[in-house]
Amino acid sequence: MIKNPLNLFLLFFLIYLPANAQNECSVNGLRVDARTKSTPLYTSYSTRVICQLPEFYENSRTVATNIYGSRTDKQTNATGFYYSKFIDGRWWVVDPQGYLSICRGLNSISQGVGTTSKTTFNSKFGTTATWMNKTKDLLFDNGFYCAGAWSSTADVVGDNNSQPSKPMAYTIMLYFMNGFGAGRTSIQPGHAGYPFNAIFVFEKAFATYCDNKAKALANNKTDKNLFGYFTDNELPFFNASLTNFLKIGTVAPQDENYLATKKWLADNSLTEADATNTDVKARFLGYVAQTYFSIVYNAIKKYDPNHMVLGPRVNAAEARDNKYFMNAAGQYVDILAINYYGVWTPNTTSMIKWGQTSGKPFMVTEFYTKGADVGLANTSGAGWIVKTQLDRGFEYQNYTLALLESKYCVGWNWFKYMDNDPSIPNAEPSNTDANKGIISIKYQGYMPLLDKMKELNFKVYNLIDYFDKVDTDINNYSKLPAYLSDLFINDIRISAFNPDTLSYEIMLQEGPMNTPKIQFSLPNLAMKATILNPINIQSTSIAERTASITVTSADGLKTRKYEIVFKLPQDVSAVPEIKSFNFDFYPNPVNKNDVLTFRNTDANNSLLINNITGKQVYALKLNESISTLPLNGLLCGLYLVSLTNETGITTKKLIVK
Repeated sequence: MIKNPLNLFLLFFLIYLPANAQNECSVNGLRVDARTKSTPLYTSYSTRVICQLPEFYENSRTVATNIYGSRTDKQTNATGFYYSKFIDGRWWVVDPQGYLSICRGLNSISQGVGTTSKTTFNSKFGTTATWMNKTKDLLFDNGFYCAGAWSSTADVVGDNNSQPSKPMAYTIMLYFMNGFGAGRTSIQPGHAGYPFNAIFVFEKAFATYCDNKAKALANNKTDKNLFGYFTDNELPFFNASLTNFLKIGTVAPQDENYLATKKWLADNSLTEADATNTDVKARFLGYVAQTYFSIVYNAIKKYDPNHMVLGPRVNAAEARDNKYFMNAAGQYVDILAINYYGVWTPNTTSMIKWGQTSGKPFMVTEFYTKGADVGLANTSGAGWIVKTQLDRGFEYQNYTLALLESKYCVGWNWFKYMDNDPSIPNAEPSNTDANKGIISIKYQGYMPLLDKMKELNFKVYNLIDYFDKVDTDINNYSKLPAYLSDLFINDIRISAFNPDTLSYEIMLQEGPMNTPKIQFSLPNLAMKATILNPINIQSTSIAERTASITVTSADGLKTRKYEIVFKLPQDVSAVPEIKSFNFDFYPNPVNKNDVLTFRNTDANNSLLINNITGKQVYALKLNESISTLPLNGLLCGLYLVSLTNETGITTKKLIVK
């Protein structure tokens, strides 16, 4: 991409924004304030979102998907079950029909158990079947197709059986080690604790336990909607494992785990004095992994050879960075589940290394951010704390864009479906009081978050093609003789730009009517572009408020002309209000942190809110005569609100201040 210098082909255009506002499409980038639960002060983090991607055209046709959320333009061998496959330099999940997929899911899809949730459930759903059906609709409408760990598996399976045209992939948590160690483990935030941080992996009874437990999995062999099995959650795989296992001998010198550790040292011509050696410690952790992963994998595959083994949701960074551990794990998983916390943006180098050392793809099975704007204390859990629900959405895009770019990640599970309920006594320590969900304990969706999730989830295959630099029929503009590759106004990338869209209307905000500023990008230096200034943006004449950019091909024989019409905020005709039926919302104007209330809406209304560049900022269904929408810090400016039902469409202007 060649961006024209400021002194060439340049005009000046001003879109009014409040002095303290950011625009997510700014060429200066987006920054989000975030902190951890242990840090009281916020730090500003660079945050990449979709509309910042150069030459990624959001209004291009979305890659078509099937009932599994898989892309229908790429297919390989179908087995009737999910499996993973490396194709043309990238790992994929292959769905039961053989189409290529990326798993986008949520953890803990289950009913709330607190008093508030139960009361709301009874009034809003009434039955488990109704809740499950509407929940699947919510998830599918936002691009989620997989139920992650700790979901209500029986409810998912039951709904899949009753509605085979609406299948949701699901996972099963087996807890092999945790179950085997029952009575010997302790409760720690997020996972079980083991004496000396040493799992009971070398005990002969462990393999027998796993085999017996896995016998029941034979009942799942024919279920095409089962995604795979988690074997445990966050086991203590640390480089200090050698030291930890040796400590067992100080209290139980005949313990099988201690004796096996001593034998490993002897078999490798080592002594306890070598336990401080970095490579020795790393190799022993690989041995622990080899033993654990092989036992649980063989037990599962013995009774259910058709479904994927996902592993124990590895959370220890030192294990993921240990080549011996990853090599051992890779031999006995189909996809390696990783709970990936502690980073704002996933590290590309690390992710590639995980894939290369394991020889398998990975999926992130836990990540999330917590918003400080919903009244929860947010003292529990490992996720970042941000200021608003919109910030949560921005970080969702930033995080998952990095995963997609790695080519080794085949999906992710956001943690989780519903917020923690602080009223529940004796809750698991990591889930007491945090805004982790996509919905509240009253089953109300966080729309700013969901809209950003939806925006990415439905463009996931377009984004993969973008990162992989795949020429497709959808985005193959390289064959055009002359075109712009990007358009910027007031240093804001126009997210609705597309090389095939030749006409644009820009609504100017209230404020100083300065000369417009336009920038653009050309795909190569051989093309030329000339620009015609708008004569007077305050004129009542559309012609005088129109700018044009004419691009000429390298050989000088072909041209393509783009027009930009600037419209005035006081010009009522600039944004006509189409009235097919009556509906209303208030207040208008509305404060950016207030709640917008809609009246006179019928069942099955679809609501869209777009900003002045044509970018969709909200999309939801209104199913009640009075509905509310928390704006949660929506950027100030002019928006178009469109409501659609069987009667038609109505569009009205909304001013956010």
